[in-house]
Amino acid sequence: MTGAPVHQMSCFSRPRLSEGGSWSRFGVFGLALLLLTWAGCLQSVEASSKLPSVLDIKSLDFDPQCPVAGDTLGAVVVFRDQIEPLVPMLYRWHVNGDFIGESTYPQLECPIKRGDLVELMVFVGDMRDETRGFKKSVKVANSAPELRRISESVDEKGLYVAQFEVSDKDGDAVSVTLQKGPEGMAWKADTRELRWSVPQGTAGLFPVELSASDSEGATVVYSYSVTLKQETT
Repeated sequence: MTGAPVHQMSCFSRPRLSEGGSWSRFGVFGLALLLLTWAGCLQSVEASSKLPSVLDIKSLDFDPQCPVAGDTLGAVVVFRDQIEPLVPMLYRWHVNGDFIGESTYPQLECPIKRGDLVELMVFVGDMRDETRGFKKSVKVANSAPELRRISESVDEKGLYVAQFEVSDKDGDAVSVTLQKGPEGMAWKADTRELRWSVPQGTAGLFPVELSASDSEGATVVYSYSVTLKQETT
């Protein structure tokens, strides 16, 4: 039996002209949709290729680079070619082998002390495989003692007294030594004071230098000057 020819069209068939010689509405619409789909795919591929990965990390540093007790420890990530990360980063922290936490904020939310080993693993994007993370560690160092002058005065008898505050973040014992000062000036360890019986008529600028050392060998030097003026009547 002979019937009218049947025309089959697949989704990849070329649009055909209508009998009037113009593109059919279906053909124009289909072609436009196909072109938009291709353009979207190309943009997606291009965008994906620009997303940074852990391989794009140039360096990972701690801030501060040599932390001591009491410091707030943060992380600084630098990417190659100064690219801007378009995906979130995850920071995973361990201290002395113990998991502390992870977040998208580059800061350790945990106090640190001397001798702690801090380990940081940085992940870029949704990847959480530790074999693809960027890792760095740092050991918390010994902190130097702190020496602060809190008061000074000269009484009516000419006795100069300077009161100091001595501390150490690690809790170490601190010894203070007078390295430089006018003749007769002395450090009193029990009261943490500098004392000097100023000779009558003394005037001028007198440099003073103190050194404070802890039991681990860390030393800090504190320098200042005592200024005395001749009283006039």
